[in-house]
Amino acid sequence: MVEFFAGKGNLTKFMRLSEIRTASLDLLYEAEQRVEKRVTNPMDLLSTSGFALAVACILKCHPGCFLTMFAIKCASWTGINQGTSQRSPCTSTGCDAYRSVSEANTLLERTLLLLLLVTSLGGTWGLEQPNSSCLSFFPTFRDVMTTMFEAFGGSVVTRASWWMAHFKGPTPKRHFIYSNSPRVTALDRGVLTGWRKRDKELKVKTAVQYKDRSGRTRYKGTPALRKTEEYPIQFGREIADLFDSLTTTARGLPPLPNDLPAAVVSYEALSDQFGMGYAALQQVFDYLRRGKHLKIPAEWASVIPRPS
Repeated sequence: MVEFFAGKGNLTKFMRLSEIRTASLDLLYEAEQRVEKRVTNPMDLLSTSGFALAVACILKCHPGCFLTMFAIKCASWTGINQGTSQRSPCTSTGCDAYRSVSEANTLLERTLLLLLLVTSLGGTWGLEQPNSSCLSFFPTFRDVMTTMFEAFGGSVVTRASWWMAHFKGPTPKRHFIYSNSPRVTALDRGVLTGWRKRDKELKVKTAVQYKDRSGRTRYKGTPALRKTEEYPIQFGREIADLFDSLTTTARGLPPLPNDLPAAVVSYEALSDQFGMGYAALQQVFDYLRRGKHLKIPAEWASVIPRPS
């Protein structure tokens, strides 16, 4: 199992307790352990080395029997950030003149490429967000989902929603997940009841209201808001319990043709049109192509272009 945007790594912890081999990646891990300054952070999907490491981690997994979870950073996608990002279901790309918006778009498109890689290896993936996120309206997300639906039918991807309070979260907080396994619906525990009483007992405030200089009402997150970004321990236990059923019900892997062409032939047949401009794959390619220890097989030498 590979946990991206892992944070405290609660999913990873319970997978290890279940004797499941795991890897967890989060840009904060490198920042905490860094001894010498590097050009890029290999734990950051926005960096060239970070995306390359993510691909390598997935390729190291056992084909047909692994799980990847992507709790992609939600700050730019939620309604509370709408004043800055200018995102909405109709304008989901947002104002990419802002660095935070542009980087969020890059992060999503690179994550979508990783989902396709996981699918092609017969693995299971889950892409999770808080309920107020408009991520699912992003054009590239819709294109990738539509492509999968057209190829394998509408049941290839499942969406499920749940209340994190059902897993002892500090607030009710509604979440949703897209996955290529229908078993993610097991996360939905139904209607949330009895929360108001518990809320009064816990007294958790994730935001405060105030008025700015012009008298307009504003909202500001409190330190407790950060805690809601972490998966509760009980949620990690639930994913660990579901591991076998999730990995055995993955959908989207097409059957191999009887007459399988060589990889070089398939590569040369690819279209030159590529609709993921935010992914900035040319930077990743140049980074890998310039590698001092890169060894290109003879049959690929005339096919792989030089770095730009």
